[in-house]
Amino acid sequence: MTTAGPSGPLSDPHASRVVLVGVHTYAHQEQLPSVARNVGALAELFQAPLTWGVPADRCTVVEQPDDPGVVLDALEDAAAVAEDTLVFYYAGHGLMDPYTDELYLSLPGSRPGRSHTALRYEYVRRIIATHSYPARRKLIILDCCWSGRALIGTMGGRSQLADQVVVEGSCLLTASSETAKALAPPDEEFTAFTGELISVVREGVAGAPEFLDMNSLYEAVRTRLVVKSRPLPQLRNRNTAGRICIARNRAHLPPAANGDGEEVRDGSRGVLAGLIREAADADVTGQTENPRAALHAFAALARKSAARLGPGHPYTLRLRQSYADWTGIAGDPGSASRLYAVIVYDCTRLLAPGHPTTEAAEDGARHWANTAFASPAAWPSRGLPSGEPADWPELPPLPASMAALLRSAHAEQSTHIEFSNACDQSLRLYWLDYEGQAQLYRVLAPGESYLQQTFVSHPWISVEAGGTIRSAFLPSAAPARVVLR
Repeated sequence: MTTAGPSGPLSDPHASRVVLVGVHTYAHQEQLPSVARNVGALAELFQAPLTWGVPADRCTVVEQPDDPGVVLDALEDAAAVAEDTLVFYYAGHGLMDPYTDELYLSLPGSRPGRSHTALRYEYVRRIIATHSYPARRKLIILDCCWSGRALIGTMGGRSQLADQVVVEGSCLLTASSETAKALAPPDEEFTAFTGELISVVREGVAGAPEFLDMNSLYEAVRTRLVVKSRPLPQLRNRNTAGRICIARNRAHLPPAANGDGEEVRDGSRGVLAGLIREAADADVTGQTENPRAALHAFAALARKSAARLGPGHPYTLRLRQSYADWTGIAGDPGSASRLYAVIVYDCTRLLAPGHPTTEAAEDGARHWANTAFASPAAWPSRGLPSGEPADWPELPPLPASMAALLRSAHAEQSTHIEFSNACDQSLRLYWLDYEGQAQLYRVLAPGESYLQQTFVSHPWISVEAGGTIRSAFLPSAAPARVVLR
């Protein structure tokens, strides 16, 4: 089963299986610390909903296997149940048998020149090629080296690697070019090849289709490596395996919609450019006129971006960060900090850790948390403060338009809010749960007050009888009161 898209099918994450193997520490070969980071980042990306969304129990990570059977058993188990796509990734040293020229994958105790101490690739190939297994598509990614490197931090390759290991009906992507060696720079987070692969998947490819197939990924990775004058990868596939799609294109702009909800493809590529221009104007407004005007402008832009690009698009999340920043600049660092807590949660969940937008959100969260905590009025309380709730500080509301972008992030720090209805009509109080769904907690009559235990970063909204959202709130660390006007 596949999920159809305008550029072709995305492999069904629930009917696929992924096996990621990494060997970074060796007894008899150069150490490759970046390999450990390769495997962790790929696992997060494959499981991220905006990339592929493979469930955690369908993504097997094998690190530092001390026996070939550990890898082969994991692959055999995955191959036996993968109905759509089977993915095998290996990063580490590669060895060549001195007599047969066969490829072997190094294990922690492998010795150069002693092939029996490593994993023979032919055994991996046989499992992947077995026709009795149900997977219709098979993807092999090899970021491997050979011993005898000429330079520290290099991983060797041979011209016949891709031709040797390709499997009928599958796609093979390798770090080795025909004439050069693959790099594992000791001062970088990832190996050169896998690092660019991760960057392409995290950031997407501008102008490319909704789903990135292996041909598109290969071209984008190759282009990045060319620009950096680094060794080039190889791609081999049989039949149509190059069209295997295991990643959504995060830079893809969906078609715009008219007032009737119909797609409008003409000019849809200008949506992002238009939002960027409006955001620049909003920043100028905040800097030259009124910070609160910028605050409201960014609230509207974030909602517009969510509707046009999607709530999980990196630029939508960036606009939410700008809204939080202007909230703090306008004099409310506590609310800015709470907004950032939710944004960091959404970025991590939708874009995965390490994405530039996620890292920017983490920086903003730290800044406003430190700024808010510097004020004694913002210091957290361990329980209900002395005195009456009427003496608690009033919690400022967020624009009602922000409700569509809010959801609960975590339940770590408890606090309290007293809601008071100062309107001439009854209002409904809803908690926005971890999926952003509204859960009714109370109907407040005019003049009625209600004390609610909650958590920092758990948003609340007030709604009129006709369904109109009146206001939104994010609790503070210290108990506060909300006056619904």
